[in-house]
Amino acid sequence: MVKTYESAALFLKEAKEILLEQEAVSQLVLGNAIGAGDQPCRSDLFFGTVWLKGEMVMAFCNCLPWNLVIHAVLQRKGEVWRNEADALIGAESEKIATAARELAAYLKENAIPVKGVNANGFVCQNFLEHYCEEGLIAEKELSMDIMECRNLRPAALQAGIYRSAAPEDADWILEGCLAFEQEALGKQGDREKLLENILDHQIKNNSLRLFCLTDNTPVCMANLARNLTNGFSINQVYTVPKYRGKGYAQTLIYKFCEEFFRSGYSFATLFVDKTNPISNRVYAKVGFEIVEDNYAYHFTEAEEKDE
Repeated sequence: MVKTYESAALFLKEAKEILLEQEAVSQLVLGNAIGAGDQPCRSDLFFGTVWLKGEMVMAFCNCLPWNLVIHAVLQRKGEVWRNEADALIGAESEKIATAARELAAYLKENAIPVKGVNANGFVCQNFLEHYCEEGLIAEKELSMDIMECRNLRPAALQAGIYRSAAPEDADWILEGCLAFEQEALGKQGDREKLLENILDHQIKNNSLRLFCLTDNTPVCMANLARNLTNGFSINQVYTVPKYRGKGYAQTLIYKFCEEFFRSGYSFATLFVDKTNPISNRVYAKVGFEIVEDNYAYHFTEAEEKDE
């Protein structure tokens, strides 16, 4: 049974405690619900759960223009699915597969617009098999792993300056953001919008951190993507190409986590690209571990693709 809610607040009242058990994995659903506050739900902003025999199996949100996000709450804490083949065998995996099918049927029957889907590989596989009818194509956008760090490991740190970004760093950060988007997403960002976000949000809100050489020349950056209930999420990790492989990003991430752990957060989390294992080892060296995989698909009509 698919259950929807009149508001994000009512969704959280029922699901928040369960979502917090796997906060790093559920962060997109949980973060969207907290951000929506008391807004009433509608077709382009709604939250729901899927139940089987009185047991909550899934929680989801559809917040356009973003993808539908599905979190399998039934997954036992500490078990990692790195791809579809690693899914649990037996009753639990069958419940999750059934719930994914029910959610797909519900969305189609109610003609609810969905741009794409984010979920672990097993959920995506079962959802897409029942959601994509003839004429609708699901194209993979991203293949990621969700990593989590609760305890920093001793690591070799480079000499240099770790500091917050300042307005005078905006041009350097802009070039880094443009390069990051080109490398990670294969597209060029909008310079004006990026610069506005850097100045009016990231620098103003003190979310960006830089690691610099001893002469204060920036070499890499990282951003506080979102504050979670018990932890924090990092994104936009970028190192200037000529400074890669020298331990600067490792030092930046270590010091970033150290700073926020001292502020009272219990864990750090980030999404990493499965196709970049060299970069991802940087995070493992300072204490990050994979807790789940995550895929993003977007939908296109077959006629659109043919044009």
